[in-house]
Amino acid sequence: MRTLPYALVSLAIASLFAERASAQPVDAAARRRLLGQAQQARERGEHTQALYFAEQAGRLQWTSSVRRFVAEEQQALGRLPEAASSARLCVREAEAEPPSANHAVVLDGCQRLQAQFDAQLGRVRVVLQGTIVEGLQLELAERAISPNALTESFYVVPGRITTRAVVQGLSPSEQSVVVAAGQQVVVTIAVPARATAVVAPDPPQPPARAQLTITGVTPGASLRVDETERDPAAMPIDLSLGSHRVIVVRPGFRQFVRNVALTSAGPAALAIPPLEPIAPAERVERGWSAVGPVIAGVGAAMLVGSAATWAASEGAYGSLRARCATSGCPGDEMAQRDASTIRTLDAATTGLLISGAIVTAAGTALVFVVRPERRVIIAPTVATAGLSVSGTM
Repeated sequence: MRTLPYALVSLAIASLFAERASAQPVDAAARRRLLGQAQQARERGEHTQALYFAEQAGRLQWTSSVRRFVAEEQQALGRLPEAASSARLCVREAEAEPPSANHAVVLDGCQRLQAQFDAQLGRVRVVLQGTIVEGLQLELAERAISPNALTESFYVVPGRITTRAVVQGLSPSEQSVVVAAGQQVVVTIAVPARATAVVAPDPPQPPARAQLTITGVTPGASLRVDETERDPAAMPIDLSLGSHRVIVVRPGFRQFVRNVALTSAGPAALAIPPLEPIAPAERVERGWSAVGPVIAGVGAAMLVGSAATWAASEGAYGSLRARCATSGCPGDEMAQRDASTIRTLDAATTGLLISGAIVTAAGTALVFVVRPERRVIIAPTVATAGLSVSGTM
């Protein structure tokens, strides 16, 4: 079986393409929701639930990728003859679909599944001898088959296989053969004739049944009994005696699964305990602080200031040189004051340049060092199209 992300991509792309190409109206939102639920159930290893959602999506619109998903889930549940039939339909549907981006991938996957089942299982071709009459029922390996669908073989688990043809009031016809893996066998069975009519036995008494009342299903949760959706408010549920599987599913909670054994006729009760919530995941993220940029900005301002003092110093020095060229730089008070100003400006330039470089480098380093932490809570929620993630800080 291929990996889950690969199967999901094939399923989603082919499904979206088929929805746009189909001329029949399809509830696309409901179909996408069902496909998303099917994929989530598969990832949790709940193959019965995944198969249920995928078949519901297929009833809205079948595509080869959905058929392949169904075949893989039937295989995971050990329902190999059904999985093989789904794989065969998958190949036919993929060959008939228009070209798409992943058409070759889906077709190749379906062909590989069919080849695997062809080698693992046996096949029986049923040929009827006689005319199909009203009320004719056919059984192959204890599985009902339609008398009008005998144009191709049926997949069976290797071993002794019994085929029966039954018409009410007549003696049934029966044939048994041994089928090996990879082998196809043709079974010819006669339609029961009127000449062999027998006295019909007294009709059997209806089997005993039980009435199961289920309580404790919280609002927003769905209830299924033996893969059939049930209304929690419509109680009791009339069921045959034996084992029945009860499943309660609610978004954000762990599902409840219980096998209930009904051993006697009459009322029975099952109380659903509170569902256990699924704990949200937590993620730590690092943000950005304004401390580093502010300090780096101060350093840059100091570098600009050093450039300004250097320009002022150069201007004062140029004026002094010009006056010296004309008057010979007399040692008057003005010349001394200009020389003192130049020395002061040079010292300020040097100080601002060095300090600005240091402060700018420190601010730049703090941009990447000072990063406050924040915690993000990630809680899974079920959205219209499947799984979404919402976060709170």
